[in-house]
Amino acid sequence: AERNIPVARIHAEAQGLAIDYRHTTAEAMAAAGEAFDVVLCMEVVEHVADPAGFLATCRALLKPGGLMIASTINRNAKSFMAAIVGAEWVMRWLPKGTHDWSKFITP
Repeated sequence: AERNIPVARIHAEAQGLAIDYRHTTAEAMAAAGEAFDVVLCMEVVEHVADPAGFLATCRALLKPGGLMIASTINRNAKSFMAAIVGAEWVMRWLPKGTHDWSKFITP
């Protein structure tokens, strides 16, 4: 979320890291002609309306020879129990409705 960026910047500066935090979309960066050596899509795919389109856009952000790494939640009984029942309903670590099990990716 955009409100987290100032906190992340303070943390990075305290660690001596030069990180360019942005509140944007993959589509906006691709439209601007941005390109990267590495693109990380960590725990995002299960939240987008069009996973295949999103991943294609992320691929378009890669420089020639670049590397894309993606991680998402598998759609199975264990993930339902852990991510939705456990994290959202029981422990309340995440707001209810953060995850839509139908958007989890089938292994």
